[in-house]
Amino acid sequence: MSGRLKPLEESISTALSAGLKVIVVHDKVDDSTEVELRGFFANQDQTNMELLTGVYNSPGGARNAGVLRVKTEWVTFWDSDDQPVTENLIQLYEIVEKTNSDLGIGGYADTNSVRQTVSNLFRNEPPDLNAIALAPGIWRMIFRTSLVAGSPFQTLLLAEDQILLSDIQLTKKRIVFLNSIVYNYLSGNPKSLTGQSRKTEDLAHSISHLLLNIKDQTSVAQREFDWIMLAKQALTLLKYGGFQNRILAVLRLAQFSFAAPKGAQRTILRHILMKG
Repeated sequence: MSGRLKPLEESISTALSAGLKVIVVHDKVDDSTEVELRGFFANQDQTNMELLTGVYNSPGGARNAGVLRVKTEWVTFWDSDDQPVTENLIQLYEIVEKTNSDLGIGGYADTNSVRQTVSNLFRNEPPDLNAIALAPGIWRMIFRTSLVAGSPFQTLLLAEDQILLSDIQLTKKRIVFLNSIVYNYLSGNPKSLTGQSRKTEDLAHSISHLLLNIKDQTSVAQREFDWIMLAKQALTLLKYGGFQNRILAVLRLAQFSFAAPKGAQRTILRHILMKG
């Protein structure tokens, strides 16, 4: 991220000004990024922020290190190249705290580097959890800290956040929603992990993990949610994976077509048709 930290610095400054506490976890790859981070931190009031630097080898490992340092009742996660909408995030936080819920989910904007920004808000009231399974990014969510601390992230490069939503059985939790953009997500980045074939290997592990959870799951709503995430991961693996992983993806999609609940199948079919 060296040379590309300006949006992150702006997000941190805005969050600190709003009274939020911020933990930045730097999964050390190069010295230049750390120098820039430390230079920024040196010019800030560090009362409500902390910088962790280590070799964590994955987003999941880095997040686990950060969660261990969280002392507040609620936590949310940002990626370094995206930007949260702090005022709306605070509004979502106020709702989850007031209602004593387990987590809150907001809308987000997909800011693609090659096409027009798309706002992803809730179309139904109450929101359709199956639709959220199609876009399950944890960066649009606020969690009760104890919920995440009790289910550590898998140390994978991809889909570790989706596994978390399966492990905590999201559909069984008390959820509140805010139909406002709480996060600007940057997609279409050629340096994204999803676009790198050698990184998609972890999707195969994620699919296996979700299958185990599905076999142990008695809730129809959670099974549908997990099957949708699994099918979407298999579609990504089919697009980006190597030869063996593409075969695996075909097998899992065939399994999905026979074993998944009808609600999950309809959701994925609509998703494929909308994608053209």
